[in-house]
Amino acid sequence: MDSYGRFIKNFNLAHFIWVEKRVNTSILQSPNEGTKVDSLLKYHGDILKVIDMKTVDKKEYALLQNQKKVLGWADIRNMPTVYSKPLEYVKLNIPAFIEEQSHQFFVVEKEKMKFLKSQMLESRFIMMKSNRLYEAIYKNGKLQGWFTTKVLYRSKEVSIHVTDIRSNATFYSTNDMTREIDVDVQKLGEVKILRVFKEVDLARIKTDSGKYWTRLHYLNTDSVVLNEDIKEPQFSEIVVYDLIRNMKRERREVKRLMRYIQVKDELTNRENNIPALSDEVMVHRMKKENLEAEIEKEIKKQNVIRKQYENLKKSLLGRIHGLFKPEDDFRLKRITLKHLAVKKRGE
Repeated sequence: MDSYGRFIKNFNLAHFIWVEKRVNTSILQSPNEGTKVDSLLKYHGDILKVIDMKTVDKKEYALLQNQKKVLGWADIRNMPTVYSKPLEYVKLNIPAFIEEQSHQFFVVEKEKMKFLKSQMLESRFIMMKSNRLYEAIYKNGKLQGWFTTKVLYRSKEVSIHVTDIRSNATFYSTNDMTREIDVDVQKLGEVKILRVFKEVDLARIKTDSGKYWTRLHYLNTDSVVLNEDIKEPQFSEIVVYDLIRNMKRERREVKRLMRYIQVKDELTNRENNIPALSDEVMVHRMKKENLEAEIEKEIKKQNVIRKQYENLKKSLLGRIHGLFKPEDDFRLKRITLKHLAVKKRGE
């Protein structure tokens, strides 16, 4: 289960939720009043961002955002927390998908899933549900569904020089390998592998004449990178990635807001003919503050010396040397703020 979600909410950190169920929950203008501005029913199946949280009458309300539009406040109890992850390109493992079909969550109609079987898809979010790790799968920027990690083939972005290509190699313009194109291998020039789907024997290559898809086994390289396994996402690592990413976003937003306030204050001062402090004035102010601090330090030092001298005069050693006489009204000259200021200016 997701053991991080409650900490994210307790610390009121920006995060994402998935509107899993079709509920007619009202979206309010404010959690303190019942003015309805929208409904969560409209956003069923969408991933929304929580930018603030507030508890009113023992109910948790979240300020929701869809893309860049702030929607309002809504009760989001029982809605799963989801985490953004680095973008990955994946393909469906059809045999595993059919076997695990009952555990998948479809956002689009199942009938449309046939168009995704051979397509390269995008994995953008993850969530933990029923002890299974799910990934949000997108096609052309639209959420298609949540699929378990084990039903996905993963790709890897690489930059590997190809030393040789088999003469019987075939090339395609699309990743579903349906549009074969006629390419002269002798005229390809320098060839580099840009992306590999190791498990489905698929590679994206760049040549002097263009970019193509082909079978990985057609390509010979000296690199050992292709022998490395492609790692699946680790839930704890993705949570940390999402947390840092959201904190960076909030920091950028705070800095942008501070710049806006600064500019607004400057414009207000100009309208009201309030002069801004020049650099020269600020330098003189700092010099004055430093001078006053030095004077205060010197006064304390003189007071300590005076006290030590008076104690010495009244001591046995002072009486022996005749330093102390009852009628002696010796006093040290005190250095005043005015004297030191004059002395400082003279320097």
